[in-house]
Amino acid sequence: MRDLQSGDTGMYFCAVEIGEYFSQIVSGQEGGTVTIPCHYDMKYIQHKKYWCYDAEGAFNYCKILAYENTTQDRVTVTDYPAQSLFTVTMRDLQSGDTGMYWCAVEIGGIFQRDVKEDLYITVKSGIRL
Repeated sequence: MRDLQSGDTGMYFCAVEIGEYFSQIVSGQEGGTVTIPCHYDMKYIQHKKYWCYDAEGAFNYCKILAYENTTQDRVTVTDYPAQSLFTVTMRDLQSGDTGMYWCAVEIGGIFQRDVKEDLYITVKSGIRL
């Protein structure tokens, strides 16, 4: 994007198709903040929502960073059930935050897998003069 104007303010996402699934790519600046919208089906309104990360990119081993309506370290997860949406806000981004993340809804039960949507976050270092 070039020649940005004040009217260009807003949330932007890049996306890439990887194999048979669709993955979002979100970019942020070191020290900055990103907010990610996570949509879910209305039937999951009463289920726990969470945000998880794994450096290896495998959901089975993801580390839960925060559950809905909580703040853990630099991550806040806020649920908006009327919109069947929760948002994840990551503050004070660091280069080590680059990696695969998942918006997830806990389904529960031995034979039921959690519903999830993956995305990749890239943190770019700030320009130093």
